[in-house]
Amino acid sequence: MRILFVDNANQKFLGARTFGTDTRLYYGLVRNGHDVVFFSDRDQARLNAIVPSRKLGVKGANRYLMEVMESFHPEVIVLGHATVITTQTLKAIKEKYPHIPLVQFNVDALFSPTNARLLQANKEIVDATFITTGGSALKTIAAKSRPAYFIPNPTDRAIHDGRCFELDKPQHDMIFFAHNNPWDEQLRVELALHIREAVPEVNCFFRGFDGQPSIRGFDFCEAMRNAYMSLNISRSYVDGSQGTPEQLYLYSSERIAQLMGNGILTFCYTNDGFRLNDLYSEDEVVFFESSDELVEKVRYYNEHREEGKTIAYNGWKRAHQSFSSDKVADFVLDVALNRPFSHDYDWPTEGYVPD
Repeated sequence: MRILFVDNANQKFLGARTFGTDTRLYYGLVRNGHDVVFFSDRDQARLNAIVPSRKLGVKGANRYLMEVMESFHPEVIVLGHATVITTQTLKAIKEKYPHIPLVQFNVDALFSPTNARLLQANKEIVDATFITTGGSALKTIAAKSRPAYFIPNPTDRAIHDGRCFELDKPQHDMIFFAHNNPWDEQLRVELALHIREAVPEVNCFFRGFDGQPSIRGFDFCEAMRNAYMSLNISRSYVDGSQGTPEQLYLYSSERIAQLMGNGILTFCYTNDGFRLNDLYSEDEVVFFESSDELVEKVRYYNEHREEGKTIAYNGWKRAHQSFSSDKVADFVLDVALNRPFSHDYDWPTEGYVPD
């Protein structure tokens, strides 16, 4: 099947960001046997400008997308975080090619005002929306006969190739990475620093806060292949907006796929509305409700490595078997083509529409 995949390929970072959800879903589509054109909207905008500027190349990128439609004749269009592609262009595509399913996927938080505006702008145009948030909050980004669905953060075997549960002496006991940005919540940083202070025997490798630079590219991937434990704590506050319990349900940043996909013992906070324990079991993830419980469990699993590695292995197996990019890609196409499910998917598959 011919698929036009429209997202940001991050080519300007020279290979330093090849592990994002967009790349993983693209890999899943190709691995499932489809002919996929990856149209990188931001990179095309830079190429279509007199100077390498995304803003100056918006008109050219949108025109070029229409030309690709005419030359490639896709059977499905999958739209990611393609912020350069305008609502007018999407409407023109649906008017000219009404028989071609057009769906969008999104991995950012529903409570992000910027992300909410993007989803709201497109919900009347696309045939379906897929997002890494579950439950009734999806009604707000759906339209009549244009439902919204939950998808898990996909794990890809070509990218997440670590097997940290097999390491006898990992380079790092505990890792946690932030971005040195003002929107990194203090709670996340405080929890990480509390571990370092309360359990000094744990070798902590923290980057992106506390005066440490962010980590990217090959160094990031190598750290992910050489760690025993890590925190998975997503933001619940973005750009002045606090997520409601409905907007937090099952949401996680893509960090959880990176950690579990590389076989790292992953710690998740459950006293925050995310309720990831509805998606993962205690045999796959270490859950905690307070900073004291976190410290207690970090200390315990640092001393009981075999138990910790068993949980990490279970999580790794679940991530690769249940939440692989191949299966997530199949689910997106199952819905887009209105065909029977290709698998017994191990996540909520209900489509939400407004009341």
